[in-house]
Amino acid sequence: RECVDVPAPLAGRLSCKLLVVPLDRSRADSAAAHIPVAVLAPETPSDEPPILYLQGGKGAGYGLPFRRPALAAELARSRAVIFFDHRGAGRSTPKLRCAGIASLDMDIRIVDRALAARAELRQALAECVEQLRRAGVDPHLFGLDDNARDLEDLRRLLAIPQWDIYAISYGTLQADFLLDIGRQHIRRVVMDGAVDRHFDEDAPDAQFNSLLRIFDECAAEPACDAAYPELEKKYVEIIRRLGDARSGSTASARDFHRLLRLTSFSAASRGAVPAMVELAARGQRA
Repeated sequence: RECVDVPAPLAGRLSCKLLVVPLDRSRADSAAAHIPVAVLAPETPSDEPPILYLQGGKGAGYGLPFRRPALAAELARSRAVIFFDHRGAGRSTPKLRCAGIASLDMDIRIVDRALAARAELRQALAECVEQLRRAGVDPHLFGLDDNARDLEDLRRLLAIPQWDIYAISYGTLQADFLLDIGRQHIRRVVMDGAVDRHFDEDAPDAQFNSLLRIFDECAAEPACDAAYPELEKKYVEIIRRLGDARSGSTASARDFHRLLRLTSFSAASRGAVPAMVELAARGQRA
């Protein structure tokens, strides 16, 4: 499979493949899942095994060398690096995708307490499952164990006796499942922002809850409350306004939420969050 639109810094080093595996391994007549794979050759070859890169978030790692060639090149200084899309993610087929779910999920994660919309999300997800089933796609065939078996097939396809794993966030959960069935073929694993199998289904709300804690702390402090009143209400209004913004907006709701979240990570910077919300509510730059 030929790579298309390879970034100039990676020219001549990136090869693309398509892994074809049974969608349902329990059936001999199963339809196929198509998994795109990109292999970046090292700048300076060595005897070290290749690195399997397990993307966080939605598991769409195939596009990383195309989106962020500098990062991909850094990872592949002396090691080949393998990027791929999980089943149902990115450019893999069939896809797990329903109209409206992505934007709804964003709304739930960042304004859940204010909008009390969890029931709406659950209803939308149930409708999505039924929509996928009507289209002949069984969501139960897109689990982490299925992805792990796909990766073992990929390792055999590439004739790799052993590889190292670099996993980020959600990808660390995938690495854990891969260890179950292919531990003997894994030399080392780096877990960056590890997620375990007891991952709380409400954990995505932790991002919003950390901001709520800052808002509550400010409200409990008279001087802060006087300077920055009704922070939660203002935050929700800002998210709604940015979410409704059309082209030409300088920031999206996701951009603003990410900025606040990153600022809240550090004890040295979290104190700036109330002022950032206040400035944004006034339409000024933070």
